[in-house]
Amino acid sequence: MPKIRWEGNGDWEKSFPERPLPPNAKRLERPADPVRASTPYMILPGLLCFAAVFVKARLAGTFLFDSWYAPLAFLIGFLVAMPLHEWLHGICYPREAVVYIGLCLKRLRAYAVCFYPITKRRFILMSLAPAVPGAAALAVFLLCPASWKPVLSVCAVSAFMGLLSPAPDYMDICLVARAVPKGAKIQASNQGLFWYS
Repeated sequence: MPKIRWEGNGDWEKSFPERPLPPNAKRLERPADPVRASTPYMILPGLLCFAAVFVKARLAGTFLFDSWYAPLAFLIGFLVAMPLHEWLHGICYPREAVVYIGLCLKRLRAYAVCFYPITKRRFILMSLAPAVPGAAALAVFLLCPASWKPVLSVCAVSAFMGLLSPAPDYMDICLVARAVPKGAKIQASNQGLFWYS
């Protein structure tokens, strides 16, 4: 497991100690505002969650949620899922890597920053890892009896948040799949993502 350094609440624009990039490194062109640009990548996971809720409610023939548990679900989403999302990114790096994880409460965002070079395959795995808790919450939602409304309420919100929040990661996977050749390394820096062979 890599060395994970918890940064706490801090500035979103903070710079971190970098590793030098090789001279042949090419910058991966990403949108200036990745969060806004990744909105279309929320459509498919959003439709999946809505379909699961619709089908389960239709089969059960009842309303599945208890609104008293919605605040708890959102609290879990922000206090647990945001740091967990970044930690799951972090643990995908090699043992020698240093990963900085923190929050920016002012912008309601979290981050995992690592400048260690990784393969294209590992980059895709690292980008998909935070979707696992959302998929697990959706599975629990689908498997629970319709009478367990508190559990269904928490799981539905957790599934939506867990599968929609990695939208910028889904976008990065598509960018990397198109632009980065097989066998290349991907390395982040304070100036963005780079790749090199």
